[in-house]
Amino acid sequence: MNSTFATSAGKDVPNRAQGYDDNYRLIEAPDWPALRPPGGFLSTVLDLAKWDAVLNTDKILSESSRRQMWTPVKLNDGTSHPHGFGWQLEAFRNLKSVRHSGGMPGFRAMFARYPDEKLTIIFLMNLNDVDPFTLLSGLTGLYVPASASVAASGAILRNSN
Repeated sequence: MNSTFATSAGKDVPNRAQGYDDNYRLIEAPDWPALRPPGGFLSTVLDLAKWDAVLNTDKILSESSRRQMWTPVKLNDGTSHPHGFGWQLEAFRNLKSVRHSGGMPGFRAMFARYPDEKLTIIFLMNLNDVDPFTLLSGLTGLYVPASASVAASGAILRNSN
């Protein structure tokens, strides 16, 4: 991953896209050059595709670690919550889903894995005025017949495992 950076103050990122706040007037979004506790970072679809590929191997995380990471957390009262080590684990369009969305002024992102379908959808947008879940629903529908369909840009990856 050669094009992924922490969102740290003062870091000049080569070829960084400008973020926009308004679909109709494309107002430049303010820059938030600061460290973010949730782990904000800047990346590209190709770098995130590399990350997705390594998540299908034991090179960085063991099978046991991945299983734990993608298992809903057990709360102190015995109930579970559909979140596992930074990933949302709720079904999406009736499909098992492991996903994380993100954003900052002028940008929206989605990284969604459908392990049973061996499908990953990643998209990065430099526009604030976007609903990433509507785009995810449409893109999922293009590749999983039981879902709705609509077009958008991003990376669609079929896992070979």
